[in-house]
Amino acid sequence: NNRFIGNNGTSVSGVGIHFVSVANITSINETGRSSSTTGINVSAGGNHSFTNPTGISSTHYGLGIGATSGNNFTGGVFMSNSGFSIYIGSGGGGATASNNTFNHTLLKTNVTWILTLSGDMQNRFQNTTFDQPTAGSITLLPRITITNGSRINTSTINVTNNRSYVNSTLYSFLNVSGI
Repeated sequence: NNRFIGNNGTSVSGVGIHFVSVANITSINETGRSSSTTGINVSAGGNHSFTNPTGISSTHYGLGIGATSGNNFTGGVFMSNSGFSIYIGSGGGGATASNNTFNHTLLKTNVTWILTLSGDMQNRFQNTTFDQPTAGSITLLPRITITNGSRINTSTINVTNNRSYVNSTLYSFLNVSGI
């Protein structure tokens, strides 16, 4: 079991923190920042436990996960100004990013909160706040399971003008109660 506590990784041209090809990581209070790519990247491994992770990217992904399954993220904050708060993508050779769980998560973006590719299934979110910093936020309390090939963006969940709109016709899994 690999244990990481309270580390900060910052990169101007690369990934802030990158966990690759390992299993059973326990990560507590880790912060990854990137000006040009991904704040925190998790790939090729699995069954990790992340408590209070923070991933920040100016242009890419706050959190990128690929070819990894069975991970738990609790109390995470993932932000991207012009990219994706969370990108869930498959790896090479048909490996998927599936069966990952997110609890008490804050997602901040001006564009897209979550993007999943077509092979990535059963990624679950519970008590998730979708925050558009210039407009407002909405918290979906019940657990939602994101279907593969989904793009949850500021058009899917619109929180502008002191109103909230969730397009559950496009993604029926969003048809839950929010506050």
